[in-house]
Order: sequence, then structure tokens, then C-alpha cells
Amino acid sequence: MRSIKKSPVFKVCFFFSLLLYAVGIIAADTEYVAELTEYGYPNFQGNWTNTTFTPFERDEELGSKRALTFEEAQALEAEKLQDHENNAAPIDPDRSPPEATDAVGNEAEFIFLGSHLRAARVNGEYRTSLVVSPEIGRIPFRETPEIASVYDQWRSLGFGDFDGPEIRPPGERCLSDFGPMPPLLVVPGSSNFKIVQTEDYVMLYGEPGNEARIIKFAEEHNPETPFKWHGDSIAWWDQQTLVVQTKGFHPQQSGRPFLVSERFKIEERFTLVSADEIYYRYEVSDPNFYTEAWVVENSLTRMPEGDKLYEYACHEGNYSLPGILAGARRQEQDKVEGITEYVN
Repeated sequence: MRSIKKSPVFKVCFFFSLLLYAVGIIAADTEYVAELTEYGYPNFQGNWTNTTFTPFERDEELGSKRALTFEEAQALEAEKLQDHENNAAPIDPDRSPPEATDAVGNEAEFIFLGSHLRAARVNGEYRTSLVVSPEIGRIPFRETPEIASVYDQWRSLGFGDFDGPEIRPPGERCLSDFGPMPPLLVVPGSSNFKIVQTEDYVMLYGEPGNEARIIKFAEEHNPETPFKWHGDSIAWWDQQTLVVQTKGFHPQQSGRPFLVSERFKIEERFTLVSADEIYYRYEVSDPNFYTEAWVVENSLTRMPEGDKLYEYACHEGNYSLPGILAGARRQEQDKVEGITEYVN
């Protein structure tokens, strides 16, 4: 790993991380008693964040190595901090242009979105991936799915990727920005969330995507509920843990890593481990696409008092989607004109 200059910011961050590490060791020996709401259940209400640079799936070279040492985690955090400081430095006006490609991504914008500077620390471990089961920390996709996604089915009928808006992903259409399970995925930029509780409902609101799930405490799903973009969710209490189970996702939500059929189901579990930390775990299953259920773990930390969530409005689909489809029609016309010219 390359040598990193220890700036004053690094020294402060290192000291703070060391303090948190020590506090975590002490806290692990005591059982936290959560503050209760007026309805007698643990109080999760407030603004939370789950920012981390820890990858969703584990690097294959790490095999079954589940956790980093404290020193390894600090070295990676220092490296990310240095990258963050480099991105904040003035840009060289004489830099060369980026390499020309067939598609334009969001890489340039990501530089200015803010950086995730924290390694995921869950239950006292600095994790090498958010996926913790299977043991190798990678999603157990079927090599040959039993049922293809709706997009694959359309392609098998001869539809191309740009034949119409329906075959474009929901995020591109501003229908659902970050897959079938908001609001608690780690996303670039504002990976912040709000939880609100009443006696009969819990609301999970995500700043990314500006999306809210209003979830009823119930024993059974409504059998008459149609497919929804974010599924049909019910909640219940397992002692001090809030459990949310969701199924019935819209088939157009299917996309890696969350491949969706009518058998797709997610069960989330929220447990307060301190006044400022939630242990968050979810299990994903769909026998049509995965060889076994897989599990993700992360921590939610309370945002500092006074920090707010802001509107995250998706307008790109109002402009880019017509341009994407118009560009495809232009390519098709150019191809027809080229064939006609060649024949003539």
C-alpha cells in the first residue's frame, strides 16, 4: 500500500477512530437498554447515515476473510481520506481530455458528491464486504436462472435495449433510483435516512431517491395487493428488534444484484446497539435467481444534531430518456440510409 502523508485531518480522524474502537470494545461487554417510544417499543426515530467505502461484495482474492484488522482498516481509511483531499484540490487547467467512449457515465460528478471515508464496522468487526453470507461474501447467482427477468424475456422476443421506455431501467426513468429495496442501500453522495414511528406504522425514508416506505405493523401480507415498485411490506417486533418483510415487487425492478421474480423476498432487521447506532441486517431470497439466500450487514449511525435531509429530486428522466430513445432512432435511420446508399 502506498505511503500516505499524515495530514492534520488524518491525525484527528485516526485519533477519533481509535477512540470509537476503544469505546466499542467496552460497549460490547454491556447490553444496551434502548429508549422506548410512548408505545413501549425501541425508539429508532431520527436521521441516520450508512456511508462506507466497504464494497457490497468481497474481493474474490480475500476468500472467506470476513474482517480486517484495526490497522488494515485505518490504512484504508487514510488512503480514502487522501483521495478525498486530492479530489478537493484545484484541477489542472492543462490536463488532457478524457478518453472518448461510446457512453458517458457519472464518474466526473462522483468526484463532487462527497466521499465515503469510513470502513464498515459491524459488531466490532471491520468488514471486508457488506455481504456476509455465503461465507465468501459474494452473491450466489444461479449460472442458469430458472426464470429469466422480464427484460430477458422481452429481449428473447426480439426487443432491443432502446426500443421503448419500458425496457430502460427504472432509475433511468426516475421511477425508482436505487433498486427494489430503498432506503437503506449505500449510495454515492447522500446516503442518509429518516425513521419515523407511530403505534401502527413505521416510515423508512431515504434521501437518495426521495423515497418513503410507509409500513404497517401486521401479521400477514395483503393477498390482493398488486405488484409495487418497492414491494408490499409488513412489520413486526421480535423482542427489541424491528423486523420488516417485503415481497410482491414490480418485475421491472429486476437488475443486479437484486434479480426479481414473483418469489423474491427481503427480510430486514433493525436493532439498536447504542443510542447512536443501529445494527442493520437483511436477507434476500429468490430461488429462481439465487442458489441460496444471502445476507447483508451494516451499521446505521445517527447524524449529528442539526444535520438535515434535503430533497433529492430526479429530473434526468424528463430530459435524458427522450434523448436516449431519440438517439437510438437516429442510429437506426443512419443504418437504413447507409444500407440504402450501399445497395444503390
